[in-house]
Order: sequence, then structure tokens, then C-alpha cells
Amino acid sequence: MTNYINFAWIALVALIIGGFAGHGLFPREIVNEADKTTIKDLNAQNADLATKLANAQKPATPVNPTVVEVDNRQKLLDNAVKEYFAEVDDEDLLDCDHTEYSLSELSQKGVIKSYSITRDISRRDSTDTVNFEIEVKFDDSSDERPCYRTDDVEVTFHSKPSEDTEITINSQK
Repeated sequence: MTNYINFAWIALVALIIGGFAGHGLFPREIVNEADKTTIKDLNAQNADLATKLANAQKPATPVNPTVVEVDNRQKLLDNAVKEYFAEVDDEDLLDCDHTEYSLSELSQKGVIKSYSITRDISRRDSTDTVNFEIEVKFDDSSDERPCYRTDDVEVTFHSKPSEDTEITINSQK
């Protein structure tokens, strides 16, 4: 019986030693040397993620990617106003309160109330679109009071000289 007990003790000690040796020699997971990342790599990845997070937290502005800021705003606005007066004369839009006036009796009353200018570069040629609201005065130098009218105007200038300037006028009263 002592032989069996001695054999049991030897087997138990061999199992314990084998367990420790096996654990040390064979790791639990296989690590590929090519997949190891260094601390520098992790810092670079964290910096990229921090930049992306900072950009994501900026308030989003709804911007059409093909619309850009226009540099010569005042020049475009002045040209659009000239186109407006030419169009009013050409299209017989010289009436106010059912009275017909001539172009010499028409004048701009004050400054333009509001305007916006956009440049669209999505097409083959770029276009500058000027939207503005203008109040005009009709005065025939008579004893009657002058007539005032407010127009919403959209003028589109094309970069190609072959294309005509487009103008849309909506009178409000």
C-alpha cells in the first residue's frame, strides 16, 4: 500500500510541476510580432482620434460645398443694381399704383435693405448670384405724392461671355 501512496505523491508532484512548466512555456494567447503596436503608435492614433473628436464637436454649419465666399461683393452688388434698372426699362416695369412712369422718373430710395451673394462653381462655368431687396421711388415732379415700390431681385452673372445675365424681379408693392 505504501507503494501506491508513494506513486500517488510522485504523480501529484509531477502534475503540479508539469502545470507550472506548461503555463510558462505555452502562453494562453498567440501574439503575432507584426501585430504588436508600440506606445508611439498608440499615441499617434490617440492624437488622430482627438483631432477627429474636436472636429466632430464643432457646430455644423450647413454649407453647400460648391458655394464659396465672393471677394468683390460691392462691385457685384453695384453691377446687379445696374442690371436691375436696365431690366426695368426693357421690360416695361415702370408702373406703380397703375400709373405709368418713365425711366427718368425712377430712382433708388435709400440703401438696399438686404442682399446675399453666392458663387456656384459646380458647373463648367461659375456663376455669381446676387439676391437683394430694393425700394424704388417713382416721382413725376407733379403735385402728387411719389409712388414707392419694393422689388425682390435675383441677378445671375455667368463667367462665360456667351451666356446672358439672368434677372428675376418680383414686385412686392
